[in-house]
Amino acid sequence: MIITNIGKLNRAFAAICVSCLLSAGISGNVQVSAKSSTNLTASTATAERGSVVSVNVALNGNPGIWGIKFKVGCDRSALALSSVSNGTVFADDEVTLPQAPIKDQYVYYACSNELENVTANGTVVTLKFKVSEDAEFSTYPITVSLTQAVNTSRKNVSMDTQNGAVTVVECIHNKVWRTTKAAECEAEGTETETCSKCEETFAARTIEATGHQHTEVRNQRPATSKAEGYTGDTYCKDCGKLLSQGSVIDKLPINAPAITRGNGAVFDKNSNNPLVFVSDTDFSTFIRVEIDGTTLDKKHYTVASGSTVVTISSDYLKTLSDGRHTVAIVSQGGTATAEFTVTSEKTPIGNQPGPAKAPPNTSENTIIYITMLVLVLCSGSLAAFIKRRRKC
Repeated sequence: MIITNIGKLNRAFAAICVSCLLSAGISGNVQVSAKSSTNLTASTATAERGSVVSVNVALNGNPGIWGIKFKVGCDRSALALSSVSNGTVFADDEVTLPQAPIKDQYVYYACSNELENVTANGTVVTLKFKVSEDAEFSTYPITVSLTQAVNTSRKNVSMDTQNGAVTVVECIHNKVWRTTKAAECEAEGTETETCSKCEETFAARTIEATGHQHTEVRNQRPATSKAEGYTGDTYCKDCGKLLSQGSVIDKLPINAPAITRGNGAVFDKNSNNPLVFVSDTDFSTFIRVEIDGTTLDKKHYTVASGSTVVTISSDYLKTLSDGRHTVAIVSQGGTATAEFTVTSEKTPIGNQPGPAKAPPNTSENTIIYITMLVLVLCSGSLAAFIKRRRKC
């Protein structure tokens, strides 16, 4: 029963306040002489022709109000109110919004449903205006005039109002930076601040040179034992400029050649087998052969590839004295030396390889046996003849 009575009281009080606000609207605006700390302010905005722009009416320094009524006006030659939406100070069911297209000033009514003052600050209402397609490029004021504001004590609440404005411009610039001259490795570039919609330019600035960001090495050459190498020159891949020169790499050291086969060989003068010596140097670098420090005539040896293969003839070896000798294979990379021995001692018969025995020939053997028998008989007859002559 108490709750019901309170609800009826609230609705009755609300009706009285709305009646007061409406009456104030008929009789004229409430005059506020003293400057107040409470402000009802319209925002400013910039718009292009034909666009829709929003203007907020906000309440600041709210001491507590129960109901409010104010009017918003604009220049109808350039702006037309297209829609209204409630803000955050009053609840939607506490606000009376227009039901038909608005031709004159917009009148805002709001009254709390409770017997308590509203103390919130912020946007009271948002109004959207359509800008005329032929509006002049100018600033159009959005006027705010307070009719009345009351609290739960039915006392007027004093507040100042501040007009807003919509400025119509040819273009609301969307400024972006564009490169007008690209920076190079050693040259600065430029870029300008330009509107992406109307191409108007606002500022320009310099882009630092990029520097040589991508490089490569050219003319590299590895060192070998025959030729010097080169570290290579450094070039910029982007502009092709030579940035730094390389340096020469010394030839690789050449290892002294060596005899890989034949060292310690023995030549038997009773043999016709040559001696073979192999040097590990490349065949293409061969120069000569020396025996005991003396250059050997080419007719006494042959040379072939497979590293360097030197074969010394047996006829020449037989001319050497018995004992140790040195052989040297001289090439561009150096000299490979080895020792060998010459001997004239016969190899024991048991160790000498002999010719293979031919199979016996029966006819030849028979002739040999007959011949031997004849010689034996003849010898016997001759001995008997000589003995008889001595007796005589």
